[in-house]
Amino acid sequence: MRNRHTYRQWVMAGLGTILLTAALLHPTLAQGRNFPGRRVAAGTRGECLIVAPGQQDSLPLVVLLPDSNLSLTTQAHPEFFWFNPPIVGQAVVFELRAVNANLQSQQLVYTTQVPIEPPGRLHGLQLPDDGSVPPLEVGQLYRWSVTPLCSEEAERNLVWRVTGWVERIAAPDTPPGGTAAQQALAAAAADRWLDAFSTLKQAMCQAPATQSANADTWTTLLDQLHLESLQIDLPQLKQQAIAHLDSLCE
Repeated sequence: MRNRHTYRQWVMAGLGTILLTAALLHPTLAQGRNFPGRRVAAGTRGECLIVAPGQQDSLPLVVLLPDSNLSLTTQAHPEFFWFNPPIVGQAVVFELRAVNANLQSQQLVYTTQVPIEPPGRLHGLQLPDDGSVPPLEVGQLYRWSVTPLCSEEAERNLVWRVTGWVERIAAPDTPPGGTAAQQALAAAAADRWLDAFSTLKQAMCQAPATQSANADTWTTLLDQLHLESLQIDLPQLKQQAIAHLDSLCE
């Protein structure tokens, strides 16, 4: 009986390891989990941020992700979004890395330096689809980060770095219907936040006249991210983001 009990414990322990790994790599199990990350830079003002005259504080660097820090995507080369504040050095570094089942970074998939011109607006970075960057693998978890280039000291100080996670899932057999706003809201409801913002951006850039019509949807999606929990001036962030949506098409 002891051997049988020991064998059962061994089997259950092995099953637990398999389920833990699946929870990290399988899209239906990873969905709904919270992953470690930082949606907002936590550095003190003045070291990296440029504070406008007459203001005591500036909006921080913020990635557009929910409080789970995870976005699913059906895209092989998705687009990543964040809010760029005025930063000393006027540039950030974007990195995308594949991780293993223990959430440890492994392969560097892509990195690039991104100028902040102009600041105080949303920025979208599309993974190149020219053969230089491999497509994201379905079921693979990736970690992405944005780090300001302020000074050597600031670059080493990880409080300035914002991070998030993305996992590619299989696209549905039937393409989504409806307007761009309806598609974006449906994608967000399925935790495909990157796809939601990308859908709105593409619709706006292809038909600039839709910007005002889709502004309410942008506001709705920003509200659904629950950024107020980050203790930032959310009304000011939304006002600046919505007022300069056209900069995403530049």
